[in-house]
Amino acid sequence: MLQIFLTISFLLIIGSAISNGTDEVKRLEISLRDLVDDAINWAHHIGMAWRADKKFPRSDTCVFVPFTLFPSPFPRKIYNEALEIQKAMQLLYFRVSNDFDFLTKTLEPVAATDVTIQSWLKLYREVHNQPIISQPLTLVLTRSDYMCHLNKSNGTDEEEYQLKQVELNIGQMGGPAIANRTTTIHRQMLAKVGYEAANLPANDAEGIVAKGLYQAWLAFRDNDAIVVVVAGRADRNIEQFQLELRLEQLSKNKIQIVKLSIFECDDQLFLDPKDNSLRYNGHLVAVVYYKTIIVNPAQKSYNARLKIEKSTAIKSPTISLELACAKKVQQALSEPGVLEHFFPEPEYAQMVKNIRKTFAKMWRLDQEDDAIMKIISDAIENPGNYVLKPSQEGGGNNFWNEEIAEKLRTFKPNKRAAHILMERLRPLVVKNFMVRPYVKEVPQLSNIVSELSIYGYLLGNSNNMAVLRNERDGYMLRSKREDATEGGIHSGGGVHDSPYLF
Repeated sequence: MLQIFLTISFLLIIGSAISNGTDEVKRLEISLRDLVDDAINWAHHIGMAWRADKKFPRSDTCVFVPFTLFPSPFPRKIYNEALEIQKAMQLLYFRVSNDFDFLTKTLEPVAATDVTIQSWLKLYREVHNQPIISQPLTLVLTRSDYMCHLNKSNGTDEEEYQLKQVELNIGQMGGPAIANRTTTIHRQMLAKVGYEAANLPANDAEGIVAKGLYQAWLAFRDNDAIVVVVAGRADRNIEQFQLELRLEQLSKNKIQIVKLSIFECDDQLFLDPKDNSLRYNGHLVAVVYYKTIIVNPAQKSYNARLKIEKSTAIKSPTISLELACAKKVQQALSEPGVLEHFFPEPEYAQMVKNIRKTFAKMWRLDQEDDAIMKIISDAIENPGNYVLKPSQEGGGNNFWNEEIAEKLRTFKPNKRAAHILMERLRPLVVKNFMVRPYVKEVPQLSNIVSELSIYGYLLGNSNNMAVLRNERDGYMLRSKREDATEGGIHSGGGVHDSPYLF
């Protein structure tokens, strides 16, 4: 059924027309170029763009964000499974972030060689040792990333696709505003070629992130309090402004948003020793939203983060949530009995099974028992079956293919312990046109693979572990060439996409 669908999909129909003679090729190229030009115009029209110049904090020139010309075929069953498990994932990471012993024990081997984890673990301990929690409310903004994985070990000749989690991002996740706009473009392109958009799901990824921030601001219960967004000054993304605009619209312009770099937070945010309130130019801060990942933190970054953590401001994410997002924690959660530790209630037994089904095979590398050494030997011999992942975030840091064998041969034990091994997922391959800026030629039909992301948020109380809100909405699909390893949009490997469900 899957192969039949992919064979008759509109993308392959267009692709087959390309090979039907010179005259048809000419007609199609004109039509295809018109479609591409129209899609690019739409991208500019709706603000699906970023600043063209990476070197300067300001650029008056923008280019469109790369995207596929059409939405890509994606199994409805897998898409629905990703939606249905999102709230459970959010609850899981909320609970993980409140387990001090689990986090510190899990991350200590990583901290031995990872400077970022080392710094944040030190800060986490300092905050944990405070006599009281100044702000028990925490905002868990999430984006859970998945692939539609082909299971080749099911013992049959049938193709069985499964939902497998790549990672879960908390707080500093990109793409929601662009995801909305990609879906808008794809609705237009489907209409252009006479296809119904009923199989293209509604998308408001931008809205759910803005709603999470708005609900946190409301929970602070002070209409005059402000929201501080921690972001770099040289950010290319216009979507940060689009998200801020959405937040202002939700609040009917009651929310004042201030953007600061992490160094500016150290200089300009004041922690009141009387009540631990956080203030900016005399204004009380309700929410601090980190939009940028801080790697190898300088002392000023550490000081600013500590000041914010000690304050009454609601953080997204807290330092404990950021640590909970480390790859080593993701691997630890896949070990037997760990999910049950976080969900001991009998009524959560089925939910635990559903979460575990999404886990890819992962292995810790901080031990040298026979089982681990056997996996390491196999990864050296067959590196194409694995991905070697460090704990640091931000994309582009994974090791692939022969790099894996080289690293595993040369890593010292303490350096190896800061990494995990994950099975290499084999995602569904479809065809599409990838539209990129600065490319004059008409895009070629390419084999691509996709990564589906689901957005949501949880607002919870760390004192009594009560969940005030747990919601999900919106998605992002990123695609890359079948033979590519990294699929980051900024790094140039990936493009934005949407799922055409079947």
